[in-house]
Amino acid sequence: MMKSKFDLFKDTKILRANEMMRYANRSKIKQESVASHSFFVSTNCYTIYQEYKQYGLTHNELSQAIMFAVVHDIGEVGTSDIPYDFKYSVPGLKEMLEVGEAEFIKKEFPQFHDTFTDFQKYERNNEVPYLVLKMADIGSVIQYSQNEINLGNSSKDMEEIHTDAIQRYIILEQKLLKTLEERPTYNSKDYEDYPTSFDKEMDDSDNY
Repeated sequence: MMKSKFDLFKDTKILRANEMMRYANRSKIKQESVASHSFFVSTNCYTIYQEYKQYGLTHNELSQAIMFAVVHDIGEVGTSDIPYDFKYSVPGLKEMLEVGEAEFIKKEFPQFHDTFTDFQKYERNNEVPYLVLKMADIGSVIQYSQNEINLGNSSKDMEEIHTDAIQRYIILEQKLLKTLEERPTYNSKDYEDYPTSFDKEMDDSDNY
């Protein structure tokens, strides 16, 4: 019997991402789920592209960064959110967690596994789409902590999160600009935003 195309959406495990809350070890006013964080990271990729395309950041690299934004925290459906400071509290812990996340994704979400392993490869090589994704990721932290502060969260924890995120963003921005500047001389015609396969898929989706 032919499967219904709606069978694609029978597996609801991915919805757990909306139940996993971030900043578990910090006092906060508003909760933020892993799912909503991933959405904000995706929109931040667009914002970063608009700011840095003048330096040669391409639309294809934006598309890759957005794909990475979608999958970068899917492993937390299995582990829940593990706070940034804890991941770096023991040497090698972050790398061990990433191995576990990759195995979890391979088993539970095989449709995302190839993109997640690409994300890890780009991370190891500090390639442009990863840098954009990471800037967008940290940008989301800046947004969340700023909103908490605006709402009256005057805790030392939140101030530390905000200050640390800004410092990390500045470092990544310098890496991105250096990488873009080291490319062959930028010419707008060389980087014209021709539609990618990702763009076409998005355009086709409007027909449904």
